[in-house]
Amino acid sequence: MMISGQQPNLSTLCAAFAALLKEYRGTALRINPDHVAVQRGGTLLIAPMRAGKVDLGATMELDPNSLVAATGDWSKERAAVTFKAVTSPEFVALDPANLCDFNVAALRFEFEGDNIQNPTVSECGRFAESPEYYGFGELHGGDWSLGLDDGDRLQVDRHYKTFSRIDALGEVVAHVTISAIVFDCEK
Repeated sequence: MMISGQQPNLSTLCAAFAALLKEYRGTALRINPDHVAVQRGGTLLIAPMRAGKVDLGATMELDPNSLVAATGDWSKERAAVTFKAVTSPEFVALDPANLCDFNVAALRFEFEGDNIQNPTVSECGRFAESPEYYGFGELHGGDWSLGLDDGDRLQVDRHYKTFSRIDALGEVVAHVTISAIVFDCEK
């Protein structure tokens, strides 16, 4: 994507971010070391990066005001870094390995009358279990997926490290690192 003429203003930068993200669906655009731009449900958002992962649970709509708030002072150096996001874009795949935990309560599902929080252990939580036990099907590549009645699907990665809920548009709407799951009885 090219922007001709003078360095763009904040509105032009936001429009450029949206255009890049429309072209590269399923990714976030790094706009500085601490933030990315994402497009979700047709809305341009800004999300913080925490320990190298995108925090989709702390997004806000991206507009010139939120861009200034996220980047701090709009110094020449900060403007140059943000402008570079358009001229030399760096994308981050919005796959489970690159996401912080968020909206964890949406990952529960019902199985034979039990409320399941972790599809890699038995209902009692004491024994290892395959997601296949709970009705998940193995996808090409080894990930596990279970379709839900509302059109969403639950997905466990092939290494049993992450558990995600993905909506009908293919966007991750909930995510947890499996080792971080805390059962209700442990709270």
